[in-house]
Amino acid sequence: MNKLLPIVLLAACAEQGPAVATYEPPQAPVAFTTLGGWVATGGYQVVTISDASQAGLSGRASEGFDVEPVGGAWPNLVAPEYHVRALTSGEGTFAIETSHGAASGAVHSAEVARVQLVPPDYALDGHSAFAVDASRATLEIRLTDADGDVLVDGSVRAPGQTAWNELTVAHTGAVTITGDSFAPVTVQLAVVDGVDRIEAVTADGVTCRHAYRGDVEVVTAATQVKHPTVAINCD
Repeated sequence: MNKLLPIVLLAACAEQGPAVATYEPPQAPVAFTTLGGWVATGGYQVVTISDASQAGLSGRASEGFDVEPVGGAWPNLVAPEYHVRALTSGEGTFAIETSHGAASGAVHSAEVARVQLVPPDYALDGHSAFAVDASRATLEIRLTDADGDVLVDGSVRAPGQTAWNELTVAHTGAVTITGDSFAPVTVQLAVVDGVDRIEAVTADGVTCRHAYRGDVEVVTAATQVKHPTVAINCD
């Protein structure tokens, strides 16, 4: 009988099951940054976690949105970056659980109505075609919805790209912009060297300087003012 006792005890332990330690990721807020603004439907918002040492364990989003890790697989050990994709237009939430907590927030989306290349922080005259001077050849890729509000999309790609929504124009020619939220757009741009004249125009108490070469407005550093107000060529 004594020889059977250990077997009986082992069987009883097996029925109860061993105590298994399960890992529940802490839900402390995790700092992150985004591209800002509403995301273009079909495209994605980029969520970057400040602490690169945190492993992304899982992600979730409300209906109409999705969370995508770098490389497409969880856990995300590649980079502290995540894409919150807008599958439809509307509003929702997302959460990314990491080894230290959770990065979570709200997300909104809208359809792209217009794709433009415009000079950043620069006021054009509003009626002339424009070219860029080699001295100021940086342009903004601007996505807007039907109301004219600016949208973001981390999938945007273009030649000479220096940021998700900026590019540097190297020479005269066609620039094709692509993105998951819109059909490819091709824009003809001219790069010139120098201007013929600079005109100052005052409206609503604001004076803006516009440079021209013939009848084409030229975006140039020569128009920059010391105390800009609405744009770097206006005071």
